[in-house]
Amino acid sequence: MKQLILQVWLLILSVSILMVSRGLGSAFIGVRAQIEDFSISWITFIQGCSYIGFMISGMFVPKILRNIGHIRVFATCASLSSVVPLFQSMFISPHYWAFFQIFFGIGIAGSYIVIEGWLNEASDNANRGKLFGLYSLISMFIASASPLLIGPIPPESIVLFLIISITSSLAFIPVAVGAKWTPTYAESETMSYKTLFKRSPFGMISFKFSLIIINTLFMIFIVYAIKAGFSLKVGTKSFLFMGVLSIFTTYTLGYLSDKMDRRYLIIFSSGVSIIFAYMMKMSVDNGDEYWFLISSVGLGGFLFTLYPLIVSHISDRLKVTEILSASSWMVLLSSIMGAIGTISIGPIMETFGISAFPYLIMICLLVNCVYGMYRIYVRKGVSSEEQVDFVSISSLSNTVIEQDIYKMKKKKKKKKVRKTKAKINNKKNKKKAKRR
Repeated sequence: MKQLILQVWLLILSVSILMVSRGLGSAFIGVRAQIEDFSISWITFIQGCSYIGFMISGMFVPKILRNIGHIRVFATCASLSSVVPLFQSMFISPHYWAFFQIFFGIGIAGSYIVIEGWLNEASDNANRGKLFGLYSLISMFIASASPLLIGPIPPESIVLFLIISITSSLAFIPVAVGAKWTPTYAESETMSYKTLFKRSPFGMISFKFSLIIINTLFMIFIVYAIKAGFSLKVGTKSFLFMGVLSIFTTYTLGYLSDKMDRRYLIIFSSGVSIIFAYMMKMSVDNGDEYWFLISSVGLGGFLFTLYPLIVSHISDRLKVTEILSASSWMVLLSSIMGAIGTISIGPIMETFGISAFPYLIMICLLVNCVYGMYRIYVRKGVSSEEQVDFVSISSLSNTVIEQDIYKMKKKKKKKKVRKTKAKINNKKNKKKAKRR
């Protein structure tokens, strides 16, 4: 593992720099939009346009990679995400910002696809889980910590726009220096969405409802905290501790999920998140800063564990050759759900008040709990021997879903074949012994 990290540390450095741009950009645009007196509907629409960019990038970047190569694609995506903040600092208008934010999403998502492909190709079945666990840990921590820059640096100035632009550009340097291979993609059979839903109804339902909340929370949490009457400092601190706690809970619940039916843990995380969402709502009503910090951190800590748990649960129900096609649907749905949730929450809060956000969280997660208990009643779970190994991934990841689970499941299939052959050979040997 040490040797592997030495091989890919430049790629990890590139991810770290890129996550400053992503985390700071997502938080700062919302804060600056409030200073410019944009309505909450426009703020959430602008943020939701990032997911539209993610969706476009996920659809076209993998195809472009095969034609022009990874270095060129990364250079293009890094340049795109670098130039957007400069245009936004020049044209301060919700219409322009929404348009530019689509291209920022394309650039950031395209950069992820390239880097994750290289990391996946550098690793093997023995160390892939550890490498992507480290990748997710660094990504989540930096994305959660980077909004802390908004306090010391005045959000009214142009400096934060420049930092977002500079970090996007700097992220290209380690990749250009350190990339010495290109990823390969496994062949797979085409799988329709209808077939995927039949394989894992609970997985797909919980995936949609969870991603609406997870992606929306990531984009507008700090804006929500300010609209609720708390300071920018409280919002950024809560966001940071949210990410730190989710790292611990993800590894703990992920370890348990390899030993039991994952549906129980998805229901558990959803139920605990409902409790914290209600606590957050009450703390906003009472103006209690202390309980808002505790409840929001607890909410994020358990909510962000749902994504890797659900992806692993869906993969348990698939054949090896169906993994890549299914993951393409999941990446597309993740972007669509993020766009729907983020864009729609603004008008909902304007109509029903600031409390509509925690209520939306509770309703979506309640669907997970109720439908999950129903599916446990009507369908037997996958045995722990047939489950894929849990890998800690965030909802920011794309390529790891397509490649890592595929290779792990293929490895397990080979083990089963070996065990079956061993049993057949044992039976033959016993028969020969009896004949003698």
